[in-house]
Amino acid sequence: ISKDLANVLNPITKGKPFVDLFCGACNVVEKITTASSRMANDNNPYLIALLKAIQNGYEPPTCVTREQYNYVMSHLDKNPALSGFVGIGCSFNGVWKSGYAGVIDKYHNFPKEAHNSLLRQKPKLGGVTFTSCDYNNASIPVGAVVYCDPPYKGVSNNYYVRKFDYDAFVEWVEANKGKHDIYISEY
Repeated sequence: ISKDLANVLNPITKGKPFVDLFCGACNVVEKITTASSRMANDNNPYLIALLKAIQNGYEPPTCVTREQYNYVMSHLDKNPALSGFVGIGCSFNGVWKSGYAGVIDKYHNFPKEAHNSLLRQKPKLGGVTFTSCDYNNASIPVGAVVYCDPPYKGVSNNYYVRKFDYDAFVEWVEANKGKHDIYISEY
């Protein structure tokens, strides 16, 4: 639904800073074209390392073996961008460290699909400022349009390394709705 969201958000964002507070795969921020600036935040530092590296010309591998997956997942800080790629692009359903999803057959090569997707996305990420922190610690310009797509209540409660506190998020929204124009995508 990112195209539909962009159709709503682009007119609202015109000339204002745009912040994607839970950016994930950056499918929304890549389509925001009218903002004065774009920021994408996620609390997974390996995802952000990967996105920054892609922005700077990094090309992830097209093949990752189960052994390579296991090694990278047990040595996350050795190469954070590679860890982000392997931990998401080579994991089931693109969910952080959800188990090895590699080459199944000639029609299903998950690392290659993730590689190709990131390279297609690269031109759309120009000028995006990436940050990695918890949503309530993000430095958001006053007056920004803030798009929030947090983990969905009752469906997935994974928020990188801990459970997502929905009540605290609602409190944060209430406390900040006067400073920012906040939009929440909820399942």
